[in-house]
Amino acid sequence: MSRRCRLAATASGVQSPAAVVGNLTAWMTEKGAVTQVAFDGEDWRVEGSDKINTSEALVRIPEKLAITTYDVREHDLIAEVAEGRDDFVGLTLWVLAELAKGPNSSWSEYLTSLPAERSGGALSPIFWTPEERAELLKGSPVLELAEQRSAAMDAEYAALEEGLQKALADYPPAAYSQEAFRRAFGMVLARVTYLPSAGVLALIPLADSLPLTSGSGAVLDYDVETGEVMVYADRAYGPGEKVEITDTQTRPNSELMLCRGEVDMNNVEDYMEYTVELLRIDPLYNVKKEILLASQLEETQVFPLYSDRFPQQLLCYLRLTRIQNTEELMKVRQDLLPIALFVAPFTDVHGCER
Repeated sequence: MSRRCRLAATASGVQSPAAVVGNLTAWMTEKGAVTQVAFDGEDWRVEGSDKINTSEALVRIPEKLAITTYDVREHDLIAEVAEGRDDFVGLTLWVLAELAKGPNSSWSEYLTSLPAERSGGALSPIFWTPEERAELLKGSPVLELAEQRSAAMDAEYAALEEGLQKALADYPPAAYSQEAFRRAFGMVLARVTYLPSAGVLALIPLADSLPLTSGSGAVLDYDVETGEVMVYADRAYGPGEKVEITDTQTRPNSELMLCRGEVDMNNVEDYMEYTVELLRIDPLYNVKKEILLASQLEETQVFPLYSDRFPQQLLCYLRLTRIQNTEELMKVRQDLLPIALFVAPFTDVHGCER
């Protein structure tokens, strides 16, 4: 089946998304979660007849249901294999091991809700065939990134393969095959979130099913006082209103496509790259280069241009390239240095003119 067909098709015998989410919600409620949102088959909406006020909890999830590196370190099968690996790989190994357990996994309701289980395959182009990538991503910078990350994922598996064979020796080889690893990797890639207050990557059952937005939306974070993961209302919500979560990882559409196989048509993090450089024939080339290096910039520099803002450094850089007066050079140097010292890197949203 082609990628175009696979994106639209639902595999025969697979539960509908609404049924899967319904089972997950019932399981989470049993485990102590409290939710005031429900999936209607297409969107997540506030249920019930009560209004939800700003900062009130739309969803409350006990800490024990948040899967983090702690769960990886304590896992009965893959703790040793995961030692020394980064958090993302650790979570991938956790999912791989729980999938190997099949229906005996105490997390089976959650695993069934993950994208590769629901749709018959991960939607990220990292998992497409080379032919599909070449056809569907022609002309896009995502093509090269997808190929690089696909190769890196396979290299990671090669490094882990021997350890996995030992750790999962009681399970069929298919449970720890390269395909199984890619499947688990895709699940984590699509659903992993960052909890700012805890400073960790985590898989959060139910909450990670809610759609993301790059704009204003409900806030997903860990509450230190209650020991719960919460989805907070960013504003007042009435019954039936649609709920989306702000992407805490502030990703442009290229990253959303690579991670989740989707894009946000109103993504405020999207940008174009604009390259500027000094000309070697400039009589003041050496002086200008020194000014740039002192300001943590290069003689050939790439800047992001957002739809509503751009980095302050870009204006200073462009001005610097045009100046032919040494007195004016010193003024630009004074303008650039405070930016370099006190403003976050220009690839971040800070330090950008709107």
